[in-house]
Amino acid sequence: PIFGICLGHQILARAIGAETYKLPFGHHGGNHPVKRLATGKVEVTSQNHNYAVSSNSLKSCGAMVTHVNLNDGVVEGMRVDNARIESVQYHPESSPGPHDSAYLFDSLKKLIQDNRSARYSQMIKDGESARYSQMIKDGESARDSQMIKSDKPSQKNGLLAQDGGSQGIVN
Repeated sequence: PIFGICLGHQILARAIGAETYKLPFGHHGGNHPVKRLATGKVEVTSQNHNYAVSSNSLKSCGAMVTHVNLNDGVVEGMRVDNARIESVQYHPESSPGPHDSAYLFDSLKKLIQDNRSARYSQMIKDGESARYSQMIKDGESARDSQMIKSDKPSQKNGLLAQDGGSQGIVN
């Protein structure tokens, strides 16, 4: 799973083939209203960007718009389900709401845990139970779980990659 924030959102969009464009007036500062399309709830966000992702280009790449800016309709979030990619253009880690966007980190945590469970289940199915047992013995699962559960900003924000960068936050 991958979660992009701000420039990470734009990079992930470009990586899947979407287009970005320069905004006539960038989004800077706090108190930008962003609507979460799944629930209709409005989040108070902090932003600092001059470029945006084209909503039409996202649709042609198989991505779904998840958030929009209520001031100008700019795409503020996207998801690619089959690739387990999510991103937002704003800064949820800055907590201007202050808890409006906390669910994004909970969602990432769940994606990582689901991915880990599926991977370990596949290892056992493939006859790699000895490797799985050794990983448990070495404390890998406990260490990974502790890192994900951490409330420390240095581990909660920024790069949270594990297993050679196969999952984490792009910021």
